[in-house]
Amino acid sequence: MLLEDYQDAIDQTIAFTQSRALTLRWNYYVGNQPKIYLTPKLAETFRALSDSLTENYCGFAVNSRVHRMEINGWDGDGAVTAQELWEQDHFPLRQDAFYRWGLVHGHAYIAVTQDGVHANPANVMYAQPDPDDWMAVAWAGKCWVEGNTWYVSVWDDDNVRRYEARGQTRKQARTVTTPPGAKDFKLLTEERHGFERVPVIAVNPYGYLGAPLIDQISPIQDRINKITANKLVAAEFGAFKQRVFFTRQEVTPEAIRQQPDTAIVLDPGDSEARASVQELGGTDLHNYDDAKNSEVDALFTIASLPKHMRVNAGSDASGEAIKADEGPFVEAIIDHQREFGSALQQAFQMLDVDANPVWRDPTVNDDLSNAKIVETLVGAGIPWQVAAVKYLGMTPTEIEEAQALVTPSPVAQQTNAFLSNPLLADEL
Repeated sequence: MLLEDYQDAIDQTIAFTQSRALTLRWNYYVGNQPKIYLTPKLAETFRALSDSLTENYCGFAVNSRVHRMEINGWDGDGAVTAQELWEQDHFPLRQDAFYRWGLVHGHAYIAVTQDGVHANPANVMYAQPDPDDWMAVAWAGKCWVEGNTWYVSVWDDDNVRRYEARGQTRKQARTVTTPPGAKDFKLLTEERHGFERVPVIAVNPYGYLGAPLIDQISPIQDRINKITANKLVAAEFGAFKQRVFFTRQEVTPEAIRQQPDTAIVLDPGDSEARASVQELGGTDLHNYDDAKNSEVDALFTIASLPKHMRVNAGSDASGEAIKADEGPFVEAIIDHQREFGSALQQAFQMLDVDANPVWRDPTVNDDLSNAKIVETLVGAGIPWQVAAVKYLGMTPTEIEEAQALVTPSPVAQQTNAFLSNPLLADEL
């Protein structure tokens, strides 16, 4: 789709990349969560303490999936070229950041150039769906700040245009955290990108129109934070037994403070106003813990987190029980692998490279169990190379190295053939 109104594309790129929703999702992920549950007075009183006591389950839910996602290598006719491009763009070390961007923001993007593939987060890049085909990209834009200047790039079917913010002094760039409008950008370059379509691929790890995980669990996170704050207030003001003194006597706080080897002495008063003491019981904090545990259970259910990831004072679950518990969690990761893998496959196809990613198995198994599975499959006639990739997570390079150890050298093959000659056996 050829663009006619580039200014509108620039404005939309800025609006989507600077969206408050993206910032809010990332803040929930890193633990910088809004304290909407505190009154202004309590927010001021417990400002630093409440921040440090935030139990960030949003970050835990996302990281638990990222830690199980890893591309070990590539398969297909262009596997070697794909691996070179993969390493050239430092993906073996940075791929977790790519997955994290997509899982937190709900989208991530791959920009394809003649030199390789490049991952971008949603707070930098945006791709406009084609109205005739929502799975295709009509145009794409990228907005970023470099040094003291804002830049925007816009791709359509044929061209890529790069813009620079005009009239922005160094002082303004340091004080203004948002980019200017489209009218304040000037065209720097315009050139053909060399591809038959827009060389930007959008990735939604939750599937077509799927909602980001953060949006689903952040309300529960708010309730957990609310209960934690209430417990903090109760622990500070009501968790310990307190005495109330009714007396006309003027006493100082030091006089009624309980201390070792001291006794509190009060004037008994007279018949009209006798002194008295009442003792208030401490607040039971277990109710807060029970309520919070119920919310954590709800969050684990919504996020498909396996229950064994929670601290359990009971006996350890067996391996088979853990695998059964992880069923929905593993299925969610496999869905993410499909979406990310499909996008990377499309990106390499634009460079005429036919390759499919080889993912690490997200299922947790011990080495002995994996070895037994491979042994069983090989015994049933499955090539050991296929079983090793699937259940041992071996890369194509590791398969080649193992193959070299298994396959005898030409000299060894000739020697074995000679020694297996029946005529030679009769002579011996």
